[in-house]
Amino acid sequence: MKLALATTTDDPDNPQSWSGIPWHLAEALREIEGVELVALGPLGVPRRYPEAVRKAWYRLRGQRYIWWREPRIIRIWSERMAAKLAAVDVDAVMVLGSVASRCLPTGVRHVVFTDSTWDSNVDYYPTMTDVCARSRRFSEAVDRAAFTKADHVVITSDWAKQSLVDHYGMGPDQVTVAPIGANTVCDLDAEALAARAAARTDGPMRLFWIGVEWERKGGAVAVAAAAELHRRGVPVELHMAGVSPDIEPQPWLTFQIHHGADPRKNSGNLATAAQGTRRRDHAT
Repeated sequence: MKLALATTTDDPDNPQSWSGIPWHLAEALREIEGVELVALGPLGVPRRYPEAVRKAWYRLRGQRYIWWREPRIIRIWSERMAAKLAAVDVDAVMVLGSVASRCLPTGVRHVVFTDSTWDSNVDYYPTMTDVCARSRRFSEAVDRAAFTKADHVVITSDWAKQSLVDHYGMGPDQVTVAPIGANTVCDLDAEALAARAAARTDGPMRLFWIGVEWERKGGAVAVAAAAELHRRGVPVELHMAGVSPDIEPQPWLTFQIHHGADPRKNSGNLATAAQGTRRRDHAT
């Protein structure tokens, strides 16, 4: 079976693109016997002169503007996607996100993999609040067109699936819920993993937080919780991986990996962080 992986700006060959999700997905698909995978992306970022002007205008009005869902951008990406698809002969396409699905030619068999919908995101995430009416209209149109023509959607939570069913009219049997899973490479065998799991019962309470968007992913909440446990006399260690913000050092706080680390080179680091073993602070 020849399968294509379609993206717009995400790069399946770059482990740092979208937190490594495209790279790990591509690696998993390549490991399936009988599957040949080709990439239909990234499509590159078009020159955005009109969009830059609009963004400045809406910023002056205190509103957010979403350039990557503009009809002109969608048209450019659709042309590039069609050209890439015409150069290969594939049986089906796995699409990352609704925008890439919208850019596929009509009639192409494809499955969309995404973690949310426009309807579930708008006015929920901080980066999706105060969105201008123009971007709201075009963003809703992109998702509705994408999910209407998709053969199937794989989404990462029941919460997001409900949006597909209730708002976009998809049948429950057209949607599969599949959590993303860990975006890291583990080279430990079952025996080593069992030993590390057993070791977690010894010593202080060990907490592990991983994320890139510090505020949205609750980095400050994790630090506050660990600080409160420490204040109450509970032995605690908080290990944080992903970012290293400018906060006051604490003896119970350790940063394991910066944002931007390559998961192919840091599987051991992540495993050590999960176990809670103290290591040298890599924060910069």
